[in-house]
Amino acid sequence: MSLWKIFIAVAMGWIPSLGALEPTWEKLVDCRMVESPHNDGDSVEIEYGDQRQVIRFYFVDCIEKSPHSRERRIRQAEYFGIPKDSPEEEALQVAYAAAKFTATQLAQPFTVYTCWDKVDSTGKNSAVRAFVETSNGQDLGSLLISEGLAIIREGRAASDHPNGKNVSLQISALRSAETKARLEGKGAWGLGKKPDSLPSVVHEKNNFEATDRAGLFASAGRPVTVQGRVTSLAALPNDRITFVNFEGSKDGGFVGIIRADFLPLFHEHFADGLQAALVGQEVTLTGVITLYRDIPQIELHRPDQITLRGDKAKN
Repeated sequence: MSLWKIFIAVAMGWIPSLGALEPTWEKLVDCRMVESPHNDGDSVEIEYGDQRQVIRFYFVDCIEKSPHSRERRIRQAEYFGIPKDSPEEEALQVAYAAAKFTATQLAQPFTVYTCWDKVDSTGKNSAVRAFVETSNGQDLGSLLISEGLAIIREGRAASDHPNGKNVSLQISALRSAETKARLEGKGAWGLGKKPDSLPSVVHEKNNFEATDRAGLFASAGRPVTVQGRVTSLAALPNDRITFVNFEGSKDGGFVGIIRADFLPLFHEHFADGLQAALVGQEVTLTGVITLYRDIPQIELHRPDQITLRGDKAKN
């Protein structure tokens, strides 16, 4: 942290730790996974040099395999649509498959990036969060999502990557990978019930009405153009995600989303504000369809993904 930032922080009555504003990443090379009761799909104990550390992967949450985590395991199974009548056996299958996949990927020396952010601030859990790069240079969390073996997590389970890729870009890539895994029935998605609205044949057209849920669902993973009337905007706390709701979205229909990292670009482009510019207007969005909890959506990274079709359209 620079002396100037420290001065500002102290002047505002906040005395942070040295890494509070700018996390310092440490790169651990030639790491090896060691036998440990901590090892599962999203957590492993590693050995680097002459030291050991339990790490938990950013962005992912694998189904619990511990016999003491049955209630949480059932909730995790619901994410994948695993039938509620007997989820225990199926969920455990996925939990052990995830643990085996992780062990296989880490059979060769790998690289860990961590800023020593503790999973549990109380100190009961010694694990720290980390990114793991396999021996062939792939991100292990992304691989778990691509195989249908993990749930995407945000909040404290997310972080900008030390290579410079921010949270929003990483989440967008993970959503695309998750959608592909879901459509291909990989991992836990193969055990879940496919939505009744999912057609057996993928649409070949690229233009859709926002109310055409079945068509959009069938085009998941593809770049499309979606048009419709915006009925409202909504946002999560701190504008973490802004939702552009279209007619029909109350019934699980199409929605556009803007993550906080990209929101300033839209505020700059729409000088009178998104509310004034979009609500009540006929709008066209372009982008790749991803799925979240059976809802087709397009993530908006740039203002040019939005076209106004009515009187407020820009020249």
